[in-house]
Amino acid sequence: MHEILLFGVVIGAIFSIFASAILIHLGTLIDRFPLEDEGERERTLWSPREFTRFAVIVY
Repeated sequence: MHEILLFGVVIGAIFSIFASAILIHLGTLIDRFPLEDEGERERTLWSPREFTRFAVIVY
């Protein structure tokens, strides 16, 4: 029984690491390529890249 629980925790951890890396990459892409009607983005705590990093750290 403990092996099944350990296997589930390991699979969940691996999935979380990959999902976090993908989210941070997407936040960086959003910062790098803003919409046409937007100007350059300011790098604040609320910019997509920084906020995504903060959210992943909290997670």
